[in-house]
Amino acid sequence: MARRWLLFSSLGLVLILTTTVFASGPTGTITGTVTDPSGAVVPKARITVVNEATNAIRNAESNDDGDYTVALLPPGRYRVTAESAGFRKSIFSDVTVDVDQTMRVDFALVIGAATEEVRVKDTPPAIQTDTSTLGQVVNNRLVQELPLNARNFLSFALLVPGSQLPAEGSENSTEGGSLSVNGAREQSNNFLLDGVDNNDPYINQYVALPSVDAIQEFKVESSDYSAEYGRGGGAQINVVLKSGTNAFHGTLFEYFRNRSMDAKNYFDFPYCTADSVPGTCGGVPALQRNQFGGTLGGPIIKDRTFFFISYEGLRLRQAETRQATVPSQNQWKSVDTPMNPILARLPGIAGCPSASDPSCQSGQNVRNLYPAANVGDPSSSNTYLSAPVIRQTENYYSAKLDHHFSSVDSLSAHYSLVDNDIFSPFDPVNAFSSLPGYGSYTLNHGQNAGLEWTRVFHSKLLNELRLGFIRMRANVLQQNHGTDYNAALGFPTVLTNPVDLGYPDLEVQGFDGIGEPVNYPQDRHDTTLQVADNVAWTVGRNQFKIGADVHHLRLDNYLDFLARGEWLYLGYVGAGAAGAFCKKGDTTSPGCDPTTYSLSELLAAIPDAATLGGVPNPGSTTKGNTFNSLRSHGVSSYVQDDIHVVPRLLLNVGLRYEYDSPPIEALNRFSVPDLVPCPLPCTTPATFIQAGTDGVSRATYSPTYTNFGPRIGIAWRPLRTERWVVRSAYGIFYDSSIAQMNVFPRINPPYYDLGLYEQNANAPPLWTPQAILLQPGGVVQDNMISPKFRNGYMQQWNADLQYEVLPDWMVDAAYVGSKGTHLSDVIDLNQQDPATGLYPYPQFASILYVGSDAASSYNSLQLRSEKRTRSGLSLLLAYTYSKSFDDISSVFGGSVGSGLPQNSYYLPADRGPSDFNAVHRFIGSFVYDLPLQKLWAHGPGWSARILGNWQASGIATAQTGSPFTVVLAGGASSADAAFGNPARPDLVGNPFEPGTVAANAGCPAPSQVKVPQSWFNPCAFVNPPAGAVGGTFLYGNEGRNILTGPGFTNLDFGLAKSMALRSENHRLMFRGDFFNLFNHPNFDIPGHVFNCPVTSQSCGEPYGGGSFGKVLSANGYGDKPPRQIQLSMRYIF
Repeated sequence: MARRWLLFSSLGLVLILTTTVFASGPTGTITGTVTDPSGAVVPKARITVVNEATNAIRNAESNDDGDYTVALLPPGRYRVTAESAGFRKSIFSDVTVDVDQTMRVDFALVIGAATEEVRVKDTPPAIQTDTSTLGQVVNNRLVQELPLNARNFLSFALLVPGSQLPAEGSENSTEGGSLSVNGAREQSNNFLLDGVDNNDPYINQYVALPSVDAIQEFKVESSDYSAEYGRGGGAQINVVLKSGTNAFHGTLFEYFRNRSMDAKNYFDFPYCTADSVPGTCGGVPALQRNQFGGTLGGPIIKDRTFFFISYEGLRLRQAETRQATVPSQNQWKSVDTPMNPILARLPGIAGCPSASDPSCQSGQNVRNLYPAANVGDPSSSNTYLSAPVIRQTENYYSAKLDHHFSSVDSLSAHYSLVDNDIFSPFDPVNAFSSLPGYGSYTLNHGQNAGLEWTRVFHSKLLNELRLGFIRMRANVLQQNHGTDYNAALGFPTVLTNPVDLGYPDLEVQGFDGIGEPVNYPQDRHDTTLQVADNVAWTVGRNQFKIGADVHHLRLDNYLDFLARGEWLYLGYVGAGAAGAFCKKGDTTSPGCDPTTYSLSELLAAIPDAATLGGVPNPGSTTKGNTFNSLRSHGVSSYVQDDIHVVPRLLLNVGLRYEYDSPPIEALNRFSVPDLVPCPLPCTTPATFIQAGTDGVSRATYSPTYTNFGPRIGIAWRPLRTERWVVRSAYGIFYDSSIAQMNVFPRINPPYYDLGLYEQNANAPPLWTPQAILLQPGGVVQDNMISPKFRNGYMQQWNADLQYEVLPDWMVDAAYVGSKGTHLSDVIDLNQQDPATGLYPYPQFASILYVGSDAASSYNSLQLRSEKRTRSGLSLLLAYTYSKSFDDISSVFGGSVGSGLPQNSYYLPADRGPSDFNAVHRFIGSFVYDLPLQKLWAHGPGWSARILGNWQASGIATAQTGSPFTVVLAGGASSADAAFGNPARPDLVGNPFEPGTVAANAGCPAPSQVKVPQSWFNPCAFVNPPAGAVGGTFLYGNEGRNILTGPGFTNLDFGLAKSMALRSENHRLMFRGDFFNLFNHPNFDIPGHVFNCPVTSQSCGEPYGGGSFGKVLSANGYGDKPPRQIQLSMRYIF
C-alpha cells in the first residue's frame, strides 16, 4: 500500500508542476513468463538481455508469478537469456524489438545443470498479445527495399489499415505530404523523431525529414494508443534514427531519373508526326532527377560510444503539365465590339475617349496576359496546355551519438537538418489557376535536436529524461515579387514593401484566373523547446509508466494577405437606362440587360468586387503590417498501467491530461471586432478593440482546463495456445490547436486592413480599379477566433482478432470506429440572411470566425495479413472498408472546396462524406529474395554469381475516389464574394447518369459519364431559383461531397541485384524501380465550378465553362505520376 500511495502521490505532483506529454521514447519492451517443464511458474529467474549490435546489457528478474519485463529498450536485435538454479540456461537469439512494441518471449526451462545451454529455435509470436493498440511497424527491411517514389518515408505510413491518401489539394498534402488515419484530419497526426516532438505547429506537419537511409524503422500507431501519447486524435508516427554499432557500416548511393525512361502524362501533347502542327505536339516533358548521398556509422569506443551520420541531396528539374481554360479568339471578338451590351452603355472610362475604344489601357493590359489557346482551332478552342519546369534543391543531414557510461546510465543525442529551395510554376496551395507564370519560391529550413538520458535505478525502475529543440523556417514569395505590376496594369498599389509587389489576383468567371496567389509573401520562424520525463516501474503484476512533458512555442511570422488585391470579374455587372447601375442578378429594373459577361467586365476594367489588403481606413494613414510574434506553452501528464490480471489476460489502463495555453501576441498586436448591431441605414463605422484592453484578453481565446483523456483496453488469449488473441480498446484523444489559425486576428485593423468593395446600388460604380481607393462605401474584412474555442477530441474504439496462421505469418480482422467532437471550423459570422437579404453587422464585410463546433464519425472494417521475413519473403497486405462523415474536413479547405459551409447558421447542413473519405482501399507490399540460383544449383561457379542475390519488391494500391462538391462560380452566400461561403446549385438529376435530364431538358447532356471528357453529367445541376424579393436568395439543394472523383490504381515494382566485391562485407547493388509500372492514368478531381449565369436556371456549354464536369489534369499535385523508371546504385559496407 505504501508503494501505491507513493506512486499516485508522485503522479499528483507531476500533474500540478508540469505543463504536455507529446512524446514518449522511441523504445520497445520485452516481456514474458518463465515456467518449468510441468508449466509451473519459476520465480526469481535471472533474465539477461544483450543488444547484439553494441553488447549493451540489461538485467531483470521474474516475479512470484514468473513474469518479467525489460522496458525502454532501443529498437534492435537482442539475445535474451533465462537462468535459474536446477535448470539449464535457456537462450533466445535474434529477438527483434521494434519501436513502441511489446515483444513476448516466454521461457520453458529444462531441468539440468546451469552450465548447460538450451538454444531456443522457436520464434516469438507474430501476434500482439500484450497491447490493445492498433498499429504497424515498418521495419528496416521494408524501409530500405520497397520501391519508394521521392524517397519520403511518410509514403510507407499508407501501408497501415485505416490510412487514406490526403484530400486532393489540401494544405498539408501540398506542404510535403500527409495522410488521414481512421477518420481523423490530416492535422491531427503527431510526428516524433527519436521520441522528440517533430511537428511544425503552424499546420501540424513534420519539421525534419531524415533520409530514408538514416531510418532504422518507424511505427504508425493508428488507434487507441496508450496514455504515453497525445497531441492529436490521428496517428502517432514515431521515427527511429539508426545508431552506430561495434562494426563500421555505411552506404554510398545515387538514384537517377530522366525523361527518356518515363511515360507521358495523359494530358501531355501527343508525340510529333509528319502531319503535326507546330506547337501542338512534343516529347515527354523535361525531367532530370538526382538523389545521392551516403551514411557512416561505427564505434568511437568499443562497447561504449557509437556514432552515425547521413547526408542526402536532391536536384530536380521536372516539367509539370497543366491544362488551362482561356478565352477563344471568337470570345474575344464577341466582347470587342461597340455592340457589346455592357461596353456600349458604360460612361466614358478614364483615359479612354469612348467605352468601346480598344485603347482602354487597363482592360487591354489584362487581356494581353491571357495566352491564346494552343490545342485545337484557336478561333474556338479554350484549351491552353503548358509544361513549365519545377526546380528543386534539397539537402538532408542527420547525426546521432550514443554513449553507455555504465550498465545503468546511457546517453543519446541526435540532430537532423533539412534545407529546401523550391520553385513551383503553379502554386501548390492556391490552385485557382493552371496558367504558368504565377508560381512561387519556397525556402524551408527545418531542425530537430534531441538529448536523452536513460537511468536504470534497478531492474524494475527506470527513468528516461529528454530535451528537445525544434525549429522551422518557411519563406514563400510570389514568382514576380519586386516588380509593381499593379501600377503597370493600371491597378492601385497600396503597400510599399518590395516583396509585396507582383501581379494582382484576377479571377474571371468561366476561365482560369491570372495573377499571383493572394496569401504571399509570407515568412515564419517557429521554435519549440521541450523537456520530457518518463518513468517505467514494475510492481508485481503492474507495469506502470508515468510521464510529463513541457513545451514552449515561439512563432514569429508575417503574412501580407491580399497585398496586391483580388479582383473578381463574375459577369454580374450591367448598365441600366441612362447609365443607372444594375445590382448583381437584377433582371427586372428598367434597362438592365439580363445577359452579362465576365470578359466584358475584364475588358472594361469593371470588377464586380475587389478586396485589397493594407488599405487605410477612411481618414487614416496607417499601412498594412502583419508581423506578429506568438507565444504559448503546453502541459500534460499521464499514467499508464498494464496489468497482468491473469496469465492470459492483460488490461491496459491509462489517464492523460493535456493543456494548451491559448497563444498571446508579444506586443498585443491583435484586435477583435466590436460587434455592435447597426440597423439600416447603418452609419456606424467598423471598430476594433485591441487585445489586452477594454476587457479583451491578450489571448486569442479562453483556456480549457478539462482535457482529461482516459484509455482502457484488453488483450486476451482465450485458448491454451499462443496463436489467438482478442483485443479491444476505447480512449479519448485531444487535438492541439493549429497555430495558423491564431494569426488571423493579426490581419485586422488597425494593423492590417482588408478593404472590401462591391458593386452595389448605394455607391458609385467601380468603373476603374483606381476608383476603389476613392469609394467611401468600402467595408472591412475581419477575422476572429471564438472566445469559447476548445480543443477538439476524438473518441476511438476497436475490436480486434489476431491469428497466427504459421510462424511469422499472422492475419488480423478489426472493427475500428471514432467520433470527433468540438473539431475546429470556420464560418462567416456576418453571412447574409437569405430571407431578408440583410447582414447582421453591415459595417463589416465577412467576419471569418474560427470555432469548435464541427463533428465527425468514422466506422470501418480493417483486414491485415503480415508475413515477417522467412524463406526470403516479407509480405504485408491491408484492406479497409470505411465511411467517414463530417461537417468540415479542414479549416483551410482544399481543391475540393472551401473550408466554409454554405450556411453558417446551421453547420450540420453541411454534413457529408469527409474530403478524404475512400470507401474501399487495398494496399499490398512484398519483398522477395528470388531463389534463382537454385534453378542451376549444379552449374559452374559463374552461374551462382549471375543468378544469385536477386530481389523483387513492390507496392500495389487500389482505392475508390474521393468526394467533391459542385459550387457556383462567384456565387458566395455571404457578404463578401471574395471570402464568402461557397454557394451550391440545385441538383435536378443523377449526375452519374448520362443523357438528357428531364428537369433540364434544354441542356446538351453527354452520352457517357465517368470518362475524362465528362466525368459527370453537368445537366444535373441548375441555379437555385431567385428569391421572392430583391436581395433575397435561396440555398441550392445539393449536398456537400455527394459526388465521387476518379479512383486510384497503382503498382510500383522494384528489381535489384547485389554482388560481393572483396568480401560479403563489401557489396554493390544495382536497382531499377518502376513507379506506376502499367502506366495507369490516375486523374485529378474534375472541374466542379458551375459557371451558369445567375439570370439563367438551366444551361450547358458554353455557359457552363470549358472545364465543368471535365477532368483536365492527372498528377496535378505530384502524387499520381505516369510510369516513371528510376535507376540506382548502392555501395554497402
